[in-house]
Amino acid sequence: LTTIAVRNVPEAWELPDFLSFSCFGLQLCLRVPLHISSEDALGYAIVNMANQMVAQQFMTQIQGVRLRNQKKFLVTEWCRNLQGLEVLVERYCNSKLMHPNTSDKLRPMVFQQGMHMTSPVPTKSVSAPKLRAVHL
Repeated sequence: LTTIAVRNVPEAWELPDFLSFSCFGLQLCLRVPLHISSEDALGYAIVNMANQMVAQQFMTQIQGVRLRNQKKFLVTEWCRNLQGLEVLVERYCNSKLMHPNTSDKLRPMVFQQGMHMTSPVPTKSVSAPKLRAVHL
């Protein structure tokens, strides 16, 4: 197991906010899903680590952390539906998030030895995501 779901991610969080965690350099893939129109976080993140030991360390490090100005604590669990870098790349490679007109903020990030890598190129034509009204 290497893929973790992080729950209770604040709306204002984005991918760079995970950079503050010390074991980030060992991460392979990260996605903080954002609402396409508002670009607010949807409350969770998907993180894939290099191996199970590093993933367990990451879970231990952020489990129960209460972020500044937040009421909820971060909660970690093994991702049930998606496990491993290859599965994540396959899942998102041809998704609407990879459309050329989609903001980079909305796309998953892939890292190798701490260096941001270019996202995999879609293997088929992808349509643009539909923008929906944000109800406040």
